[in-house]
Amino acid sequence: MFDKFRECPQCGRPFEKISASGKAGFCAYHEKWFPYDASAQSEANELNQKYKDEIKELEQRKRAAEKSKKRKARTLKATAVLLVGMAAAAAILWFRILPEQEYNDAVKLLRQGVYGEALERFSGINYRNSEENVMLCEAFLALADNNINVAIEKIDQIGQSEDEAYEKLKESVILAVADWKAHEITPEGLLLLLPKVKTLDKDNLLDTETLSIEAHVHMLNEDALDWYVKDMDEDGEAELVVLQPEQIVTVYRMNLETNEKVVINENAMADCLVQFGDRILGKDADEALVLYQAAYKAASTVDCAKKLGNIYQKRASEEEAEKDYEAALTDAKYAYDLIGEDEAFQFLYDMEIRKCYAEADKADGLQEWAAFADVYSKAIERHGLSEDYKLKTAEIHLEYAKDLASHKDPYCVEEFKEAYNYGADIYGILEDTAEVLDLCKTRIDLRKLAVEISETDIEKQGVQKQKLKEELIKSLQEWERLKIDPQDVFVLIEYAKEIGIEDGDTEGVYHSAALKVASEETMLSDYEFIDWNQDGREELLAVTEEGVLEIYAFEAEFKQVWNTETDLQRPAIELVSHDFLLEAEASCSFASYSYGDGKIQKLIGMEGLTNYKRDGKKITFGKPLNGSIERNTCYEYSLDALSVPPTVVEIDWQEDQYPYPETPEETIQRFFEAKGYGIEEEAGLLQAEALYGKLGFGFDVPEDMPEAPYEVESSAYYTEAGIVLEEVRYQSEGKECKIYAAVIYDSGWKIVGFSDAFAPGMDERESNTEMPLLSLNAAVTDKLQDSEDKHIYRMLLPEASRVQMFWKAGEKQGKRTAFYVSLYDAEDLSEALTAYELKLSPARQMATPLFLKAGVYYIQVEAKSYEDCEYELTMEAQAEQYVEQEENNNPESANAIEVNQEYRASLFQKNDVDCFVFRLDAPGAVDVVLQADDIDSKKSRYEVKLFNLINGRLLSQNQMLGNVKTASMGKVYLSEGQYMVQVSPGKEWSSWDYGLTVEYQKAEAIEQESNDTPDTATQISLNTAVSGSFGIEGDVDCYSLTLDQDMVIQPKLAFAPLESSSKTYVLTVLGETDSLFTINIGGKESGKVIAPIALKAGTYTIKLENPQFIHQDYSLTVAAMQIDAAEAEPNDTLARATELAMGQTLTGVLSTQEDIDWYRVSFSEDTMVTLSFQFEQTASSKTAFALQLEQNGKSQWSVNVKGESGGLRQKLQIPAGEYYLRVKAGNRIGAVYTVGLENIAE
Repeated sequence: MFDKFRECPQCGRPFEKISASGKAGFCAYHEKWFPYDASAQSEANELNQKYKDEIKELEQRKRAAEKSKKRKARTLKATAVLLVGMAAAAAILWFRILPEQEYNDAVKLLRQGVYGEALERFSGINYRNSEENVMLCEAFLALADNNINVAIEKIDQIGQSEDEAYEKLKESVILAVADWKAHEITPEGLLLLLPKVKTLDKDNLLDTETLSIEAHVHMLNEDALDWYVKDMDEDGEAELVVLQPEQIVTVYRMNLETNEKVVINENAMADCLVQFGDRILGKDADEALVLYQAAYKAASTVDCAKKLGNIYQKRASEEEAEKDYEAALTDAKYAYDLIGEDEAFQFLYDMEIRKCYAEADKADGLQEWAAFADVYSKAIERHGLSEDYKLKTAEIHLEYAKDLASHKDPYCVEEFKEAYNYGADIYGILEDTAEVLDLCKTRIDLRKLAVEISETDIEKQGVQKQKLKEELIKSLQEWERLKIDPQDVFVLIEYAKEIGIEDGDTEGVYHSAALKVASEETMLSDYEFIDWNQDGREELLAVTEEGVLEIYAFEAEFKQVWNTETDLQRPAIELVSHDFLLEAEASCSFASYSYGDGKIQKLIGMEGLTNYKRDGKKITFGKPLNGSIERNTCYEYSLDALSVPPTVVEIDWQEDQYPYPETPEETIQRFFEAKGYGIEEEAGLLQAEALYGKLGFGFDVPEDMPEAPYEVESSAYYTEAGIVLEEVRYQSEGKECKIYAAVIYDSGWKIVGFSDAFAPGMDERESNTEMPLLSLNAAVTDKLQDSEDKHIYRMLLPEASRVQMFWKAGEKQGKRTAFYVSLYDAEDLSEALTAYELKLSPARQMATPLFLKAGVYYIQVEAKSYEDCEYELTMEAQAEQYVEQEENNNPESANAIEVNQEYRASLFQKNDVDCFVFRLDAPGAVDVVLQADDIDSKKSRYEVKLFNLINGRLLSQNQMLGNVKTASMGKVYLSEGQYMVQVSPGKEWSSWDYGLTVEYQKAEAIEQESNDTPDTATQISLNTAVSGSFGIEGDVDCYSLTLDQDMVIQPKLAFAPLESSSKTYVLTVLGETDSLFTINIGGKESGKVIAPIALKAGTYTIKLENPQFIHQDYSLTVAAMQIDAAEAEPNDTLARATELAMGQTLTGVLSTQEDIDWYRVSFSEDTMVTLSFQFEQTASSKTAFALQLEQNGKSQWSVNVKGESGGLRQKLQIPAGEYYLRVKAGNRIGAVYTVGLENIAE
């Protein structure tokens, strides 16, 4: 509405007065109330209506007085005309006697308090001081109507007077002010009267200061629970301190007519809350506690802590008296945490002891005491209660032990120990307790404890030792009769060892107890006792009837500690040193194991044996081997060395008359069988020493071997002068495996190597492997069964090659087409690469050769006119690498090529066009180079163009002249994607071969032309250098930067420095509509430090211009720091202030000395907040930033923040309203800062 709410928005004159709410002002010039904003419009309307009513009433009274005056004048005038001739006596009667009578009557009415009638009488005469009496009557009437402004105005007009009526007026004003509430004077009216009362009350009958405070208190709109006055800001004037609901303290500056809220910090808030707590403590301790809590939350002072702690202790005592121990201890802990002194801890300590003793369940009491000691162990020592703590702990443990013993609970032993450890005398109690218990482990444990604690009394200890030994021996001997748990038997055996009872006396007891435990779980087939972990104690080795091998051992209790399945039925155990044999002779199966160091390891397991025979310490058996030839094995196994695997006595693989394989396929099958059965001599016969490494074959046997009996399926796919490449397939561990083998003929077929692919980098998994393979360079003979029949062959081409088809069929020459033969690329079956129409011919027919890349192809043979005859098909291949593959005349049929590799090609006719496509997986610099033998011509023989394959845009072009051997296009910066090189004839066609190379150098961040406008800007990443260049004059490079969140960015431009320092580059940061930042960079200022800028999330453009056009490369980096939220630049005026919400933290930067950041903050109610302002700390003691909080152009709070502080956190009590926070730079230009508000209540 208007900026300064102390001035009229229409004329700019200062307001004469402000309403009680502070939201409306009165302009005397316009005689009108103006609202602060739309929310106060109704208040201004009411004030304007009230003002009009007062003026109207005053005017009515004046008109009545004037009318009466005129009536009298008319009467006098008529009388004068009629009595013009009367005598002087009549004139005296009229002009003196009658007015005197009227005046006296009016004075009488005035003194009687009949002000309205007296006003009318005085208004009708013009005699003596009637005019003053009129104003006097009006003053009385205005005072009676609570129209304070009119009353004061009339009093001021009358001035000082000794008149009795005036004295009565003074007395009436003083009496009305003294009892202003009974006279229904408003607080605002009282404040208006008080200055006037000071001049009227010469005898100082009234305490105007107290009356002023009362008026200000009653002006509060909020509920005031309590209040007092104090000079809070030490300016010599007292402020009104008010306590409101929810422990809210508000401080008001008591102006002449209004209350103005004052901002206070956390310390002042705490002091106020403490004072209010002190004032109410004697009446309501709970409410005082709440106030002290709020004060302590605002500022944790020592005085506040003590007051709060004392109240907690008082309440804790009351709660304990009511048996509410949980609440009492909670308050006692609060008190100690606040006060921290000896008396406070003693109070808590004693209360905790009383609670533990009061627990009905002794275990709960003990647990409660242990938990307390665990938490307050250091406090117990610090406050000198260590000895008392031990005494109390011993008493609690002893009581618990007695309770357990009365219920025959074995845990009583541990509690007796704990009581003893804390100093309790338990010897007699132990003796009494043991005597009443039956003979059992608990009784033995009590005897042992009695022996331990009587070390200093030899006689007592001797008695206890003797009782211990006698009772222990009896317990072991009669454990089954006494129904002692077998698990306790093992513990008693350990006790027996400790007191010197020999193992021989307890061995039988140990075995019987062990078997008792094991038999309760399963049916045993056999067992032995062994020391499997060399600890000097035997463990039970058992095997069940189902063949489960188990170990039972004593580890705190006797239990199964290990088991495994053996797959043997009802086996027997035979120990052999530290090994043992499980033998199921009926099923011709056995297994052997070793044990030691707490582990059992299976050595050998054999099942389904033939010729099984046991001869003392030796087992012999046999096993036949499956395979393509007959092989047999015989084994021998010694029980004296179970860890040694069965020895192969002999393997008969026909070594003396070995049947050599006749084909490569038989050789591969035989080799895998020999390797699988471990017959290395046989495998050696089937392999050659020389390796075939041409296509990546090496003699590494595959890791995934075929499953027994090692069957494989082999098919040839390449044949060349005694060399055959085979595809080999087999199953291994449930999965289909395929490898490739190279086989040569060297006095028989032999393997020279294996490979995972039929050629380096070739993967045939997607092809149809069910189709028969056609071996290259080898004829295949086949026959079509009828006219509908057709054959499809799979062809594996291991290298880019010159491929030519040869064909013959029938016994005589035919005249018409008999067969169709089509060649398909497995990667694209939609159209044949080429198709041939073949006739019957006994002579060999030859097709036109093709250049084909390495890969998988399909050859389809079908009948055109059926002839019942065989055909012979041969595909000859001659390796050729990196060649073009016709047809490649357009983008759709272009050859895919690799970068940095020369490809040979030719334009075989004048209208021929060669197209090559390449893909960049990453951005980089590309140069297209053409090489060819020179010819005697200066005309262009090749036109070379570079296109973007996606949009068809021409990126660059070049010509190659006839007399030039090498032509380079020059570097072009490209992003990842697909591109096409087109080579076409120039002005002079040449059919000669040429070499084409796309030279490429990877670059992760580059510009992407054309990027002259924000719409075509190159997308870049933060903290990553991007390379670019200005290739032509007038070039502009734009880069698009997307921020997913608010950030602080800082651009950096690097280039080769120039000799000139004049403006070479202009860098501009653009938002969606505004230019946010611009800087000029000279030719010598490479790497110039550019001030950072805080930006909101969004898309921005960095524009680079080169006004002088210097042809050179550059590097642009945009450094970034993630932040939660940024200021909204520009915000250097109040109108463009950034909104700062409660709970939000914003990041800002002052980029220049003149830069100012404004933030707008609003509060719907009075709020206690923490203002946080942080930046990177420096060693400087100078002012880094100046902060100021303003409202209506008036500073409410300000501070200078030094660099060495790194910032501040200030608590402030802020009244409801709208404020502006100004951040101004000191000596920290370009520094990043954060500013935020936190609601302390939240």
